[in-house]
Amino acid sequence: MLLGVSPLQAWTCAVEAPLSIDADGNQPEEDQNGNGEKKKIGLANKGKVPWNVGRKHSGVTRDRIRQRTREALRDPKVRKKMAEHPRPHSDQIKAKIGFSLRQLWRERLREKRMKEKFFLSWYNNIAKAAKKGLADQKGMDWAVLIK
Repeated sequence: MLLGVSPLQAWTCAVEAPLSIDADGNQPEEDQNGNGEKKKIGLANKGKVPWNVGRKHSGVTRDRIRQRTREALRDPKVRKKMAEHPRPHSDQIKAKIGFSLRQLWRERLREKRMKEKFFLSWYNNIAKAAKKGLADQKGMDWAVLIK
């Protein structure tokens, strides 16, 4: 206890009294704008659950958030800002990234093999036609690739 005042009384007086008063007896601008009131309201609401806790965004709102996030991530300023403060990926995100990359590589490999297969079938068809030759032409000795 300081000067016969309990800490609880001192705290109560500090909360209820104006935060500061200048030499003329006026409150500064920040208190006139309501910052002191905001502090009082904040202290009064301490420990109470906000009204929007547990509520979910609607589908439309989620779509707007998703769209705006994608737009922001395309912005060079935002990308630069994020690059300046990197965050390590969690194990879950690393697994997602790895899965996505493996899927991408698998798809690219499949496309590459399809192109090779198409090229080989095209080459073999030309080789067979060249070996056979047309009715008035002599056949050529082309190697047929089999795979």
